[in-house]
Amino acid sequence: MFEIDKKKFGEFLAERRKAKGYTQKELADKLYVSDKAVSKWERALSMPDISLLMPLAEILDVSVTELLEGRRLEDAPKLDAGQVESLVKKALSLSEDSPERKRERMKKHAGIFGGCTLLALLELLTGLWILRRLGNAFFPVYLFVLEGLGFGFGVYFWFLAPRKLPDYYDENRISSVRDGLFSMNFPGLYFNNSNWMPIVKTLRVWSVAAMLSAPVPCFICALASGAWWSFGVQNALFFCFLLGMFVPVYIVGRKYGGGKGEGPSKAKRRPVLLLFLLLPVFVAGIGILGTFPSGSAVRVGYVSNDGLREWSARYRRLDGTMEKRIYPASGVGDYVIEVTTEAGALSVEIRDSSGSVIFNGEELPTGVYPVKLSGKVQVRVAADSHKGSFAIRPR
Repeated sequence: MFEIDKKKFGEFLAERRKAKGYTQKELADKLYVSDKAVSKWERALSMPDISLLMPLAEILDVSVTELLEGRRLEDAPKLDAGQVESLVKKALSLSEDSPERKRERMKKHAGIFGGCTLLALLELLTGLWILRRLGNAFFPVYLFVLEGLGFGFGVYFWFLAPRKLPDYYDENRISSVRDGLFSMNFPGLYFNNSNWMPIVKTLRVWSVAAMLSAPVPCFICALASGAWWSFGVQNALFFCFLLGMFVPVYIVGRKYGGGKGEGPSKAKRRPVLLLFLLLPVFVAGIGILGTFPSGSAVRVGYVSNDGLREWSARYRRLDGTMEKRIYPASGVGDYVIEVTTEAGALSVEIRDSSGSVIFNGEELPTGVYPVKLSGKVQVRVAADSHKGSFAIRPR
C-alpha cells in the first residue's frame, strides 16, 4: 500500500541527474556509492537506502517529497496528516531488510567468502604437500594463527555484523563497537551510521585478502630458511597483517565519518585501493626475501634458554661465517655440540675468554661432540652450502 513506484522514481532520478549535468559516476561519488548502484536505481532494479534520501534530494535540488513521489510539485498544496504519514511510511519501507533481501545477500556473501575460504584451504594443503614431498620437517604453525584471525573476522563481518548501529552512535563520539563477544576499538576514530557500512565492507575485503595472501610467504620461508622464519618473518608478517587492517579502516572511517553526503573524490579513494593491492605484494615480498642467499643473518635463527646458554640453528642451506658469545652456567659445565649434515660442510670453533681454543672441528659430519665450557665463550661457525642444523647446549 505504501510502496514507492520504482519506475517513476528511477525515471525522475535520471531526469534530474541529467538536468544537473552529472554522470552516474559523478552522482555516485557524491553519495559514497558505486555507479552500478545509481544505474540500478534508474532502471528500477533497486532503491537507495533511506539514509541517502536527504543528500540525494539536496544534490538534485529537489525535496524529499518530490523524490519519493517521482515528480516535481511546483504548486502543490501543503500536505495533510494522512499524506505525510503515507510519505513517511514509504520512506521507512526503503530501510526495511526484508527476509528475501536478507536471504539474497547472505547467499551472495556465502558464495564469495566460502569460495575464498576454500581457495585459502587449497593453498594450505598444497603448501603442506610440497613441504612433505621435499622432506622439510618445518611446520609453519604461525600461519594457522594468521589464517584463523582472517577467518574469524571474515565470519563476523560477512555474516554477523549489524548493518546499522544504534542511534546514540550518531549523537556521540564513540570509538568502540561491542556486539556480543565481538569488540572493536579504534582510538581517534568515531563510529556512526555514515561510516559503519563502509568500514564493514573494508574489513570484509581485508579478511579474504589476509587469508589468501598469508600462505604464500609462509611456505616460501619454510622452504628457504627454516628457523629464521620462526624468529623473523612471522613478526613482520603479523605486523603487515595488522597494518593491513587498521590503516584502511582509519582511512575509510575518517572519510565517511562526517555523514554530510559529500562523496569522496577519486584521488581520496586511491589510497585505500592501493593498500589492498600492496598488502599481499608486500607480504609475499617478505617471504621471497628468505629465498636469497644474503648471509647468515637471513639463514639462521638463535634460540636462547635460561640466560643465553644455548645456540641452535636449523636451516635448509647456510653459507658464510657467524660468531656468537654464549654464557654457560657458573663453573665448568658439560655441553654437547650436535651437528646434522645432509650436504655441504660445517666447521665449529670455540674459544674461551682468554682466546684459547677449546674445540675446533672441521667439516663436521652428523654427530654429537662433547665439550666442557665455563664463563663467557666465543663460538665461530663457518658454513659452506651446509644443509642441516647445529646446536650447542648443556648435556
